[in-house]
Amino acid sequence: MRALLNKYSDLPVMLTAMFTCVRVTISAALSVDLPHEKCVLLQLWRNLYKYQEDSLFLIMSKRLDAGFSLLRMATELARDIARMNEDVVNFEMWHKKHKLNQEEFYKKTFRFNRKDPLEKLAYGFYNLFSNWGVHGHLTGIAHMEKAGTTGDGDYVILAIPEDAIIRSIGLWMAAFLPLNKICQNVFSDSINSHSSEPINYIDDMMVASSEVINLTRKYGRQTKKPLDL
Repeated sequence: MRALLNKYSDLPVMLTAMFTCVRVTISAALSVDLPHEKCVLLQLWRNLYKYQEDSLFLIMSKRLDAGFSLLRMATELARDIARMNEDVVNFEMWHKKHKLNQEEFYKKTFRFNRKDPLEKLAYGFYNLFSNWGVHGHLTGIAHMEKAGTTGDGDYVILAIPEDAIIRSIGLWMAAFLPLNKICQNVFSDSINSHSSEPINYIDDMMVASSEVINLTRKYGRQTKKPLDL
């Protein structure tokens, strides 16, 4: 992990900036006097952020299925936070989900709103991380390439190549900010009412990081040249 970050020194700079803009936004929400339901949603947002942090470390450690599974949990939680914010009935329903999650009315309520561009994007990530994470089990194996042989030459050594990790980090980055933006929208009015100017760190970072995300997601498919960030 350290070798990868040292080799692509601009990558941790971008990741740190992405983490920081979300942390600052969450901190702004923490400083506001919120009703009970919003306090719970804020804690769930913090849980979502922790899933994303842990996911990145797993991906960098070449544990792709585990990393993508956590990202699927994050997409699901972003959706649920958005639905709970819409109605206190939804909030109460979610807290009884262990009894209600098979009921049709629960399933119809806790769906992605695919008319919303961010939630439509999150829905795509939800399916992707379900197929390649939660239900995948072969994601890491599918990326393996021959890395050498044993000393006696009898066995091939397989490993996940660097370019697959870089692309997976790009996929992680593509999902990171939109999910946090969905959560930010829940608290935007409260945050901005206590601020002299609108807090748009996540929005600004989504624009600033778009080119880097595209580069990392394509890396190694057509070239083995180092990332030029």
